[in-house]
Amino acid sequence: MKLFGAKKPERPYLKVCSKCHGKGMLSHFNGSQEKVYDACDKCTNGGPMRGLGVTLKDWCEETSSHYECMRVEELKHMKGIDKDILEELPRYQQQLTEEHGQSAIALCLLCDCGARYMTFDLGTRRTIRGDGGHNEADKEHNKEMAVTLAARGIQVVLRPSPSAPKKTTAPASGAQQGQ
Repeated sequence: MKLFGAKKPERPYLKVCSKCHGKGMLSHFNGSQEKVYDACDKCTNGGPMRGLGVTLKDWCEETSSHYECMRVEELKHMKGIDKDILEELPRYQQQLTEEHGQSAIALCLLCDCGARYMTFDLGTRRTIRGDGGHNEADKEHNKEMAVTLAARGIQVVLRPSPSAPKKTTAPASGAQQGQ
């Protein structure tokens, strides 16, 4: 329940997806009337299998901004990547590995407006398959990861949104401004 006068977080920030509620996948019935899961079209930015379960609230749009998500292992398969991402994402991954171990996964969120943000996950999401009790643990796992990611928020601003106020380019949650 929202209280009157409750202040929204300062943009940019991450929010649990309102469509899939953090699962990153949605169910539907296929032509054979079997229940199947596909990626959530609201938060599956940058991955064909499943989304992060979070949406990006940036300065460029009133609603959630469209963004792509990039991980270090994807850099070798991409061409035309910005120099700041090529340098900073592997460096950030190394720092996270030293602090959190091998389960840390650096994420670069690339907003359509040109903004570049970094954050991280601790572990991987699961693909939801089947129905009933078989997939409840996977759904809960993905939801917990999305809630944790949204609470962690944006950690590093590589390039602020062109729409951001000039004096307030980094989130108030203690995130660092990139070099």
